Amino acid sequence: VWVVFQPPTYSRTITLLDDFAEDLDEDIPFEVILLSTKFPFIFKKEKTIKEHYAIIGVGVVIDSYPLLCDGMNEHGLAIAGLNFLGNAKYHKIDKTKKNYTPYEMMLLVLGTCKNVKEVKQLFKKINIPLSIILSLAYGFSS
Repeated sequence: VWVVFQPPTYSRTITLLDDFAEDLDEDIPFEVILLSTKFPFIFKKEKTIKEHYAIIGVGVVIDSYPLLCDGMNEHGLAIAGLNFLGNAKYHKIDKTKKNYTPYEMMLLVLGTCKNVKEVKQLFKKINIPLSIILSLAYGFSS
């Protein structure tokens, strides 16, 4: 189950997001997104995760798929997805590791890791192939 709350238009948060959106090619209708522990994470190349940590974040929902810009899980692990060109490093498909797209990383990390130490462990086991959809750099905090 995902729940979307429309923030009020008079909110300072919206003003900041509007300022940020000016740098984008088009305005994106950011929403607050809550993901329950049973919301399935369906990945392009890897197995679906059917149970995970609860997540709250800001982003958009496209075709019932939550695309988070920022988020935090029930353990206090927070992540920011930043679109700073040149800061992201991607690889070719690696059949010896699990491969996730850049936009799947938020759900994977927040759904399976409790802290930054676990994020570091996870990143040793996975690969993020080059994507023509986005090039994201990530910031983590716990």
